[in-house]
Amino acid sequence: AYVVEFHVCDSAQRRGVGSALLAQLERLAAQRGASCLRLTCERKNTRAVAFYKARGFRTDPDSPAPRQRASYVILRKRLVR
Repeated sequence: AYVVEFHVCDSAQRRGVGSALLAQLERLAAQRGASCLRLTCERKNTRAVAFYKARGFRTDPDSPAPRQRASYVILRKRLVR
């Protein structure tokens, strides 16, 4: 499954809203047979990258290397079914 957009408004950040939404998204994707969840995140948005990595996401092998100077990173998480 691929997440195209995932945003939490500023006033709701750091209150568990993003974690709860992401956990539900992971459950729904797994229930529908997805083996992993992938998303693209702006590389300069280090807070968002850290958020995803703290929740088990890792850099996808298809993600451009930092030396390629791409503005984004592709993250991936294996889902438990």
